[in-house]
Amino acid sequence: MAASAFARVPEYALPSLGKVVTVFLSLLEQGQLPDFIRGSLLHLMLATCAGLLLAIPFGLLVGMNRLVARFFYPIFNFMQSLPAIAWLPLLIVWFGFSNVTIVTVIAYSVAFPVVFSTIVGVRTIPTVYKSAVLTMGGSRWDIVTQVILPGALPNIITGMRLGIAFGWRALIAAEMIVGANGLGFMIFEAQRMLLTDRIVLGMIVIGFLWTVIDSLVLRPLEAVTIERWGVQR
Repeated sequence: MAASAFARVPEYALPSLGKVVTVFLSLLEQGQLPDFIRGSLLHLMLATCAGLLLAIPFGLLVGMNRLVARFFYPIFNFMQSLPAIAWLPLLIVWFGFSNVTIVTVIAYSVAFPVVFSTIVGVRTIPTVYKSAVLTMGGSRWDIVTQVILPGALPNIITGMRLGIAFGWRALIAAEMIVGANGLGFMIFEAQRMLLTDRIVLGMIVIGFLWTVIDSLVLRPLEAVTIERWGVQR
C-alpha cells in the first residue's frame, strides 16, 4: 500500500490504504464482512472441538500403553507428514464442496500436534506419582484423572495452541478451494473479479483475527494452565 502511494503502482495491482479502508467500511455496512468472519470462526470452532475430542483420548492411550504406542505411533507419524490440504481432493469426492470438507481438513491439522503433545505430556509424568496413588488405595481410573490428565494438561494446551495455528492456515486454504463462505472464500472471489482491495482487506483481517485469538484466548489459557499444573522453577 505504501508502494501504491509513493512508487505509483497501479491501484488494480496494489490498492492504496484509502481504498482498503473504503471497501472495509462498505463491506461492514452491508454486513458481508461480519458474515465472512462468522463463517470462518464457526469452521474453526467446530473443527477444533472435533480435533480435540479425537486427539486427546488417542494421545492419552498411546502415552500410557507401550503396546498401543508401538502400533499407532508410526501411523500417526506418517499421517502427520501429509499436509491437510493434500486431503482436499479426496475429501471433496467424499463430501463435496461443503462445510464438512472444510471442518475435516481443519480438524486434521489441529489433531496431530495435540496427539504428540499429549503423548509427551503423559510420558514426562514421574512414575512415583502414579505409585503414590496406588499406595493410597487409588484405582487406575484415579491415576488417569488425578495424575496423568492434570500432569499432561500443560503439554495438551501447548499442542492445542500450535494445532489451532495450523488449523487456521488450513481453514483459509480450504475455504478458497471449497468455496463455502468464510474469509478464504472472500479472498478467492475477489481474486476472480480482480478486486485487490478486498484481497488485501481479507489478508489484514485474517492476520488481525489470529492475533486476537492467540493473544486474548490461547496465550492466556496456556499461561494459566502452566501456572496451575506445570512445573514451576
